[in-house]
Amino acid sequence: MTKQDPTAVPPSYDHAVIVLHWLTAILVVTLFALAEIWSFLPDGHLSDGMQSVHISLGILLAAVLGLRILWRTIFAKPIPPATTGLQHMAAKAMHLALYALLVCQVVLGFLYCWGGGPAVFFGLFSIPSPIKIGAVANNWIGFLHYYNAWLIIGLAGGHAVMALLHHYVRRDHVLYRMIPIGSARSPK
Repeated sequence: MTKQDPTAVPPSYDHAVIVLHWLTAILVVTLFALAEIWSFLPDGHLSDGMQSVHISLGILLAAVLGLRILWRTIFAKPIPPATTGLQHMAAKAMHLALYALLVCQVVLGFLYCWGGGPAVFFGLFSIPSPIKIGAVANNWIGFLHYYNAWLIIGLAGGHAVMALLHHYVRRDHVLYRMIPIGSARSPK
């Protein structure tokens, strides 16, 4: 294996991949925070409003995730992997797991919402349920939606920690691949 130049900035993802990555991250953290916060609130106008925003942002996450998968599989130019061997396999597995969990979360979110009525997007339009969901099934769906969210947060946290370790410990500039601002990409 050849030693990499520590000052070399690895090739960057295209702007669409970067924007969709950070938009996904912001939506996931916001959705998680909303759900955790309203769970401590008494039933009422505030918690109902937070749930409504959660559903709307969940619909937005579904659209962003669909666009992200479409872009990555059809339009995004491949870039060389930042790591090799076991590290590369672990990073690939982490990404695939995050994508799978996010797709599951979106599906579970729609199913859970449809157990109580249509999914409404900021009052602009609604997506009616194509299936009938009973109360028992809806409780299980809600249970799975809740714990899948924790899995996503755990894996995404691990993903972020590894990116920071690459940046601050290994100093290999891997983090620069996902920084959206061109001027910030030059290593210090």
